[in-house]
Amino acid sequence: ICAIICMNVLIQRVQGKDASFLGFRIYHILTGSMEPTIQTGTNVLVKEIDPDKLKVGDIITFTSRDSSIYGSANTHRILSIVTDENGEKYFVTKGDANKVADSVRVYPEDVKGKVVFHMRASGLTMFYKFTCTSYGFFTVVMLPLMFVCVLVTRDFKRQVEEFKQENDQKEAEKSEGGKDEERGEKTE
Repeated sequence: ICAIICMNVLIQRVQGKDASFLGFRIYHILTGSMEPTIQTGTNVLVKEIDPDKLKVGDIITFTSRDSSIYGSANTHRILSIVTDENGEKYFVTKGDANKVADSVRVYPEDVKGKVVFHMRASGLTMFYKFTCTSYGFFTVVMLPLMFVCVLVTRDFKRQVEEFKQENDQKEAEKSEGGKDEERGEKTE
């Protein structure tokens, strides 16, 4: 199970995607825009969700189109859900600590998911920051994956050797049995 999770995370990271497992992602909050609800340094667990199921008051993580943080993940609360004159739906969001709503619309395709849990834990935060570095990723994902591969390879080799020995033993018994029959026929 650990190897499957590691491979899943590895493939997604290599493809440049946010690592997701079973529809969940973890993000680290870098600013105070959601304080006091979610403090700076908090980790949030985000569940992928159909944007049509979101409602006013939900806290969502989305890919920002704001020019100052374009393309980065942002976590804010839905202030309103609007359908424009073209029938296109979008969300108006706002950080709890901000005085005004975000000036940039959030479209359904930008939504990464809904925040389902948040926890401020300094140890977890440090661990998360460490895993985001190349050394941390190697240590936390690649080393355990290589260790599992070594164990699986070692067990596979052992099973192949045991199978080979059993076959050699059966072949030896067959050849011994054949020699005994030949000797029995010659003595009669």
